[in-house]
Amino acid sequence: MLTTTTQTIRAAVIEAVRAIVPRHEHLRDSCRWTYLQPEVFAAGAQCRHYTIEESVARPVWGQYSNGELYEYRLELRVGYAAVPLTILADVLSLDGVDLRQAIDDLRDPTVAGLSDVIFTGAEPGRVDNDSAEVVYMFALRYLQETGLH
Repeated sequence: MLTTTTQTIRAAVIEAVRAIVPRHEHLRDSCRWTYLQPEVFAAGAQCRHYTIEESVARPVWGQYSNGELYEYRLELRVGYAAVPLTILADVLSLDGVDLRQAIDDLRDPTVAGLSDVIFTGAEPGRVDNDSAEVVYMFALRYLQETGLH
């Protein structure tokens, strides 16, 4: 297996989420996924927007001839605007399925060196009359070139 970096994985996640065609029919065509940098996420007015928050990667068990197994936490913070409360739970549930599939599909060989994608949960955030926020959490394991062996 080849090695990769968190930068490569992040870019692949951003593009994979942008490419999602939402399962839920509400705003499927008019409300696609929009990536926002973390510093402008709170001001996002797009009906379906997201940003990525990450932890520092750390080595875990497993050393290979061309690298070492690393793991880090990746969170997709998703914001919604103008989604009626009557269908919000359905939209969030199906978007969660879409996100899990899009990120899971990035495993090697799609992103060379990305060995494991573990969905660790979802945390609902703020919900009010015209907006909502939820965080989808993943643990990602990948082969990192360290030069330590």
